[in-house]
Amino acid sequence: MSEASMSDTIDVQQSAQIIAAMAQAVTARQDELSALDSTVGDGDHGHNIAKALRQAAQQVAALDDPTPEAVWRTAGKAVQNSVGGASGLLFGAFFTGAGRSLKETDRPAALDVAEMLAAGLAAVQKRGKAQPGDKTMVDALAPAAEAAQAAAGEGLSAAETVRRAADAAQIGAESTREMTARHGRAKFLGERARGYQDAGATSVAVMLAAWADLAKGAG
Repeated sequence: MSEASMSDTIDVQQSAQIIAAMAQAVTARQDELSALDSTVGDGDHGHNIAKALRQAAQQVAALDDPTPEAVWRTAGKAVQNSVGGASGLLFGAFFTGAGRSLKETDRPAALDVAEMLAAGLAAVQKRGKAQPGDKTMVDALAPAAEAAQAAAGEGLSAAETVRRAADAAQIGAESTREMTARHGRAKFLGERARGYQDAGATSVAVMLAAWADLAKGAG
């Protein structure tokens, strides 16, 4: 098992690389993400999440002999502490929820990836109460978790499972353009929120795409 690539399983070092890759990808698109947020919110989502993920990557890199669970839960706490408001709480909940599912796992495989996404989604929904169709990050996370479960059930590798999840998240994020918001400040816009892609859902898609690209390259 020690010679397995990220296409099969994910070790601690690769877990840390995933957080760093997410931080880099969101930072590269932070202006775009903040522009999306400006249509319905404060216009600072991209910059806030990018800063939080960079802080998460730094804290994860500083861990001494961590487990995969510790990597993801450390990232979650860093995000929660770095961003005020709902975004920090919800994105932090995703990481901590995903990490909690890894309690007994040293090298997550495809089924573990599916469980991570499902647990992260559950944590976000418990915290924010959003459902698919509410024009939130859940609209990317829910289809991603479903796609990962299906891929793992087919016996696909961890890398392919993440790729399926990332593709589903992208489609989910794009679907928010035609939704009206039911949570956050955007809900007060009613029909005026239509035509704008949700920034949180888009951030999820960017993060999962970064994970999938890293897994493909490491495989």
